[in-house]
Amino acid sequence: MSSVKKALAEFYDNVAQSYAYTRRRLWAPVSKVLPANRVLDIGSGPGLYAVDIADRFGADVTCMDISVGMLKVAGRHARNRAVYPLINLVVADLEYTPFRNHSFDSVLCIATIHHLPTRRSRVNGLKEILRILKLNGKALVTAWHIFQPRNLIRALISIPSIFRGGAIGDVYIPWRHKGKLWKRFYHLYTLKELKRDAIDAGLDVIEKGYIKVRSKIAENVYILAKASSSRQGKERSTYMCLLSAFFINAILAWYSKVL
Repeated sequence: MSSVKKALAEFYDNVAQSYAYTRRRLWAPVSKVLPANRVLDIGSGPGLYAVDIADRFGADVTCMDISVGMLKVAGRHARNRAVYPLINLVVADLEYTPFRNHSFDSVLCIATIHHLPTRRSRVNGLKEILRILKLNGKALVTAWHIFQPRNLIRALISIPSIFRGGAIGDVYIPWRHKGKLWKRFYHLYTLKELKRDAIDAGLDVIEKGYIKVRSKIAENVYILAKASSSRQGKERSTYMCLLSAFFINAILAWYSKVL
């Protein structure tokens, strides 16, 4: 695990109890991937979305987070809402998810992809979403918007980091908790960049847009995506090749016995 990810896990473990009470509002685009039978909430934090989805739709929801502390809060939240039997808690890294191919009908990745430290790691994370998404499933991915005024100032200040191997939009956001100053890594996205990363990962982007939370200017960008038709074609071709190889081997084995 990279130093950026370790620092992020440590931060969220330490602030989990108080952070849970700062995230209460459900974002409208979440409804675009629902209803669904099996849902994965990546970077689930205190389980706001997961618990609400389980409660409203009776869906089987997996909360995946890099922070054990956040998952403990999510579990408590699920018990309080009487949906704990529908909630699965998994500690994992977005780049290396422990799930089988085509495991989920819907995938949420809310305000998480921007924490991965390089473009390569972010595209790898999106490839994992593609891998675990069912062929007819949908994924919602959101990230902080670089052109939100406060973020734009941060991005401009961070420009010198380009000469140290970083990228425009790579910033560290401070958070003071119990007298200690924490710094979280973010890659601030444009909508065009988020769409490009998703396409490079093999996803079909079927919708894109902006999310306003507290400001007149959108603080977040989002894409709604599904498994690309080209991936479906490749998987069908692979399946047919394996099936053909099986029958050829079976015929050869029978023929050798006859001889």
